[in-house]
Amino acid sequence: IYILVDVSDSMSIGSPVPKLHYAMQVGAALTYVGLANLDRVAIVPFGDKLLDRLPASRGKNRIYRVFEFLSKCEIGGKTELADCMKDFVAQNKRRGLAVVISDFYDPKGFEQGINTLRSNNFEPFILQVYDKREAEPHLHGDLALVDCETGETREVTISKGILEQYMRE
Repeated sequence: IYILVDVSDSMSIGSPVPKLHYAMQVGAALTYVGLANLDRVAIVPFGDKLLDRLPASRGKNRIYRVFEFLSKCEIGGKTELADCMKDFVAQNKRRGLAVVISDFYDPKGFEQGINTLRSNNFEPFILQVYDKREAEPHLHGDLALVDCETGETREVTISKGILEQYMRE
């Protein structure tokens, strides 16, 4: 089992705690389930590239190493899911379940990265984390939105109709 956790800048958004906190809690819980079942579990943080990983291990007693590893993961960079998944499959010849925990805020889209996992015989399992303010924004009028990963600014006009369409999507 591979637990891939997005640690890009967009994961720092959230109130009262950032999305990364929830992603790591879910990652730790799934890791514990795998370790308790004597599966080999590895944790791989990513953003614009794969970062130092916690190598695959098994056994419930490894959970404290997991907590320590996750607490030291640093946040930063852009989300580059396609490139990261391409590097991931090149580095991991042992196939298995690949749990991707992310907000999936990649300007290029997430589909190519997930398809890379599938086409290389990994079994992707996708978990999206988001902040309630992202799911139900209270925005109106002319705004300048700033991408938290790139710093890019976009001028937008938010109407009631656009907000309703966003909520449906």
